[in-house]
Amino acid sequence: MTLLTIGAVGVVWSPSREITIDDGRLAIELTVPGHLAIDEVSVNPEDAPDCPATRYEFGDDLVLEAFSTGCAVAAPQRVLNGRHGTYRTLADVPGAIDVQEVATGVGRAQVFLQDYEEHTNFSSEWREPVAIVTLDDPVDAEFPTLLLRSDKAALSLDDLIVVVTSLQPMR
Repeated sequence: MTLLTIGAVGVVWSPSREITIDDGRLAIELTVPGHLAIDEVSVNPEDAPDCPATRYEFGDDLVLEAFSTGCAVAAPQRVLNGRHGTYRTLADVPGAIDVQEVATGVGRAQVFLQDYEEHTNFSSEWREPVAIVTLDDPVDAEFPTLLLRSDKAALSLDDLIVVVTSLQPMR
């Protein structure tokens, strides 16, 4: 993946892809690496049947989720074997690492790493980059935050920050 610095715009990928999401819960635009595209959309995903949510998957590299304020967030959450956490705020996150705050065009974001592991036939561990964005002007008050995560650290923390800081309200 090639990164370019372009004037005041900041760091972007070459090539990159502009994504627009407008689903009644979210109305945002963001820039992702050019090899990524939305390949799965889930409303109220099967792995959280009692939790109104929206999930956009960009292959295995990036997930964008919004969880309803009505979702019960179980504590403590175990982040392993396909479960990456149901987060609306940093308080929902077990063991956030290296938390930093960044500005986006849609609100402040807390970006951090989380330890994720899988134990099936083999054991593997990753430090996944995650961001929780508090939306300044949510389209639906039931969905005041947005979560972006790179499963199994397919994107670096720096790459995720570039995606997060590209967030803008839909024009």
